[in-house]
Amino acid sequence: MKNIIIIIAVFLVTTSCSEDFINLTPFSQANADDFYKTANDFENAVNAAYDVLQDGRLYGDRFEFLLEVRSDNGEFNDPASNVGVPFNIDKFQVRADNSWVEGAYDALYDGVNRCNIVLGRIENADFDAALANRLKGETQFLRALYYFHLVQLYGNVPLITTELLPSETSNVKRDPITEIYTQIETDLKVASSFLPISYSQDNLGRATQGAAYGLLAKVYLTQNKFSLAKIELEKVINLNTYSLLPSVSAVFSPSNEMNAEILFAVRYKKGEGGEGLSLTFNYTQNPTVSTDLINAYDLLDERLPLAQYVTVSGDLRVPQKYFDVLSTSNNVGNDIIVLRYADILLMYAEVLNEEGYVAADDSPAFQSLNTVRERAGLLPLTTIELADQTTFRTAVLKERRLELALEFHRWYDLKRTNTAISTFAALGTTVPECRLIYPIPQDEIDIVADLVRFPQNDCY
Repeated sequence: MKNIIIIIAVFLVTTSCSEDFINLTPFSQANADDFYKTANDFENAVNAAYDVLQDGRLYGDRFEFLLEVRSDNGEFNDPASNVGVPFNIDKFQVRADNSWVEGAYDALYDGVNRCNIVLGRIENADFDAALANRLKGETQFLRALYYFHLVQLYGNVPLITTELLPSETSNVKRDPITEIYTQIETDLKVASSFLPISYSQDNLGRATQGAAYGLLAKVYLTQNKFSLAKIELEKVINLNTYSLLPSVSAVFSPSNEMNAEILFAVRYKKGEGGEGLSLTFNYTQNPTVSTDLINAYDLLDERLPLAQYVTVSGDLRVPQKYFDVLSTSNNVGNDIIVLRYADILLMYAEVLNEEGYVAADDSPAFQSLNTVRERAGLLPLTTIELADQTTFRTAVLKERRLELALEFHRWYDLKRTNTAISTFAALGTTVPECRLIYPIPQDEIDIVADLVRFPQNDCY
């Protein structure tokens, strides 16, 4: 956080939203007070808030380790690489000075700070009210997403909703998780009231009403607020905007991005000044998809090849899900999908089951689960295999693993369902409960220097 709170002048982007939204290359602006005047100024500032998502400390690279390698989907077995930083993440041996854990924390607060700057100034903006409201909705969606990751990864964190001066940095405190979630919920409710259902081609990738509903549903589900999650999921479904593609492989084709299944994605463009993605799951760096994940698939499952290695160039191998031909600058154009319709259907099956198991093959819960399975070429599950709430719950969690593998959901799913410890125990690894969240970076502990107001997480 120390690296971002002092950034009072937001990083801006060189293109306006009327141009190709994917081009988010930022530049610095020395005088922020003189900058926030026109609609174009605010559009650029909101673009800068999106830009953080592309950061290599988050979706651009490190989430691979923090959320997938950390889970039972991935492995990293080289203790010497990067002075043990990724190895310790995988093996639950992280210390408070782990640079990748600190990097994600700093990047997420960078995103929060950019959002706070926009939201603190846009109320006084003198331009079209409808555009101002849409930009406010986009920004509140992004702040909610950044805080959702912060609370999931680090637990109690500082809830900061206004710009902070450098002198105020050491005065922050760690706020209760319940307060963080309340703010996330508020942001997403406001966002959904302002955001459009869709955009024109140049603005594809901006937050939509469906994305806000979907993220709010996930936030409610994480807190076991099943009835509230159901309401938001039904809003997504009833928009009639999203659908499963006939082929699951088509969802991840670089030539078919922002298709009918995508609610929200972090966008990249191959070969264009800083907008290409340096492939996640870069196997020259030695992470691997776990054998346990591969073995979980039925051999007839059409999703299995998406988790299998394919050679991109030389010894660079990635799962088929992230395959693309390298540009001359050695990057690719794959978008990183954050929310998609298959996730919505599986969450819907889960919340319906949690509200009350219904022993009927044609019940909405079974239909939602089986719609995803049948798209993958599998037979539907029935009340014979899933005879009660517990077996249905287990089936949904497994289906989420297979459907959403390597999309940065698994670690949160294991935590949310209280199955992380037992899952790793079955694999021969003992995980203390206090290791289910990462440490607050030691630098932050040192800056505040008050272990009552700003304590370290247990285990660290």
